Amino acid sequence: MRQLAAFLALVLLVFGFTFTLTTAQINFVPPRAVYAGDLIYPDTIASGLVMLSIGLDSAGHVKDLKTLRDVPSATGHSLMAANAWTLRPPSRARL
Repeated sequence: MRQLAAFLALVLLVFGFTFTLTTAQINFVPPRAVYAGDLIYPDTIASGLVMLSIGLDSAGHVKDLKTLRDVPSATGHSLMAANAWTLRPPSRARL
């Protein structure tokens, strides 16, 4: 249960906050999670943090998943959950 809470906290940290990056030429709103379902972990005594790199296409669909930090008993479940996410695509901010 603590692993699920830690994972959901990480999801909220990464995707929950919408911020606008503004420079002289770029007004960018990053992708935002619309749906990130529950992650079901197997019964295991392993602990650690699974870290993923998630590539998106222009519509906000998950296109490329790479494992950056592996916990063998949880990585597969994390990849399946991230693949099912629905994201709002990145856009330009209105000034």
